[in-house]
Amino acid sequence: MNSDRTPLPPSWFEKNVGGIVRGLVVVCVLLLVADLVFHFVGHKHVHFDWEAWPGLYAAAGFVSYVGLVLTAKQLRKLLMRPEAYYGEAPLRPLGHPAGPDADPDGDTRAMGEGDQDERDQDAGDQDEHHRDAVGAAGTEEEE
Repeated sequence: MNSDRTPLPPSWFEKNVGGIVRGLVVVCVLLLVADLVFHFVGHKHVHFDWEAWPGLYAAAGFVSYVGLVLTAKQLRKLLMRPEAYYGEAPLRPLGHPAGPDADPDGDTRAMGEGDQDERDQDAGDQDEHHRDAVGAAGTEEEE
């Protein structure tokens, strides 16, 4: 996983999404034109008369797609959970200025002079506890 939160370079798909969409539109238009030409020139073997309507399957596919998208948008409102649903704080957005005034715990308020002194004292206490634990473990090993 990208732990330093730098953006990845765009993939081939992201670089060419415009061309892919244009290609799909061209293919859809060509298939619709072929259906129209075949309607007037050829003969469709259908079970029902309405199946012979020109562009019927293109229209049905489009209406189905739009219906699916609109249904999904409504379903999202029903199923969506709050941002902190799983108990984790949201990640900081890309490009968020961490800077020297940022709190290592994620607090982005500027620190005053006293805040830095308290942090230095806390760090010293942690080092002292670490030395005590290592020293105690070292004496047990020697015995």
